[in-house]
Amino acid sequence: MAEEALGYPTGSGPTFSWAGDPSSMRDLVDAVRRGHSVDWAEVHRKVWSVEHIKDSELFAQLLSLSRNPGMILQQVLPSNLCSLLRLSNTAAPTAVQLARIILQNAPVDSNTSSQVDRPRCLSLWTVILHDQQDLNCVEVLRLAGGPSALLEALLWARDWATERRSTAQAQARTRLLQQLLA
Repeated sequence: MAEEALGYPTGSGPTFSWAGDPSSMRDLVDAVRRGHSVDWAEVHRKVWSVEHIKDSELFAQLLSLSRNPGMILQQVLPSNLCSLLRLSNTAAPTAVQLARIILQNAPVDSNTSSQVDRPRCLSLWTVILHDQQDLNCVEVLRLAGGPSALLEALLWARDWATERRSTAQAQARTRLLQQLLA
């Protein structure tokens, strides 16, 4: 192929750089869907550092399509991630989907200067309240990232969680919380 002749590696498939509009979430989703390489640090610098992402559904779609959602999450302000979770924090599957992606890929909250805006803590609380799947202590512990992260999230929920209505089965969630605290 011509790429190999020019010295470009082709072992993992072609990558296309993207020069679209970083302020358009639809364009970003389309770029990732088409396999373009997006400079997420530049998207943060030009857009996300000054203007919050507002569409949680498109953002969840972007993260789901990405090969490396952690790289994207590192470029979004913690306050913005929390506002996306709060905006979608209903029985809607988007809230749980976004929360699970954050728990699996976002950096640890410890470098967050705010006590309130803790994306991983809010994500775990969202999963506990709204995930329709049966959860057990081992699954919640895994999602939290270990015992100390679980304790941190539960203490955060005690102090800062304003959402307390569960859309999951109330008895099952009460039992789960009791088991987690035991």
